[in-house]
Amino acid sequence: MRHAVAVGLLCVVGCGGGGGEGKPVGPTAEKEGVEWTHKELAEHLRGRGLDLIVAGGGGGLGEPTSIFLMKDGSGEAIAVLKTSPGAARESAGAFGDHGFAWGRFVIWTAHQDEGARFLGRIRKALP
Repeated sequence: MRHAVAVGLLCVVGCGGGGGEGKPVGPTAEKEGVEWTHKELAEHLRGRGLDLIVAGGGGGLGEPTSIFLMKDGSGEAIAVLKTSPGAARESAGAFGDHGFAWGRFVIWTAHQDEGARFLGRIRKALP
């Protein structure tokens, strides 16, 4: 009987019933943030409730760039895909509170009020 109780407790603790370990929920900056394209990033943001229009990519300084616009006009942000997460972090630092890095993406806005709110919504949609 003592063994049955011990095995039962082991299973609860070690089989995911309270062990606290498991797969991360949603995309991560370390995986998807490195592998995704602008299209995949936009699809994720739309799936998180952001009603976006994505204006065509071009290349700011030769880097893939997209503009994310809210359909209701309440925000605008620019997403640039850098060569590495380190390069993205370095570039994002130049934007201060108006930009952030997520994986290889630098996402920033030039607009103070509505841009900052929109940037906050994007940041919240990315774990």
